[in-house]
Amino acid sequence: MDLSIDAIIRGHAAPQIYRLDADFPLAILAEQVAASGGEMFELDGELMSETAGLMAEFARVLRFPDYFGKNWDALSDCLTDLSWFDTRSHFVVAIDHWDYCASPILQEILQEAVALWADSEAPLYVLLRSDQPNIGKFLTVG
Repeated sequence: MDLSIDAIIRGHAAPQIYRLDADFPLAILAEQVAASGGEMFELDGELMSETAGLMAEFARVLRFPDYFGKNWDALSDCLTDLSWFDTRSHFVVAIDHWDYCASPILQEILQEAVALWADSEAPLYVLLRSDQPNIGKFLTVG
């Protein structure tokens, strides 16, 4: 599979977690993902430095159902469901300022969600954006 931001925009890249260049414009990315039939969610890591803020930001941006329990298990459950969205070609979760909210638990939940959606008709991609030059062992696109 192609490893480029265009492949992610079109839903043709390998579903996984990617590091997005910090200066790549998320608004343009969101427009391009929508034009290709995908659904993009842009989260602000600065609002997610504590667990309560992280849960609130995910619930708001991904429009989680009212029954969302605001805990790690509930976050995992919602990220592996997404049934409240119309069928799309793919989902893109873009987290800006990743260095503010990076945690092993969140990273594990995101990896599990990506793996679950990888074999579906609507794969999930996670893009982590940060000003930090090394935010982990993720492939860099953009």
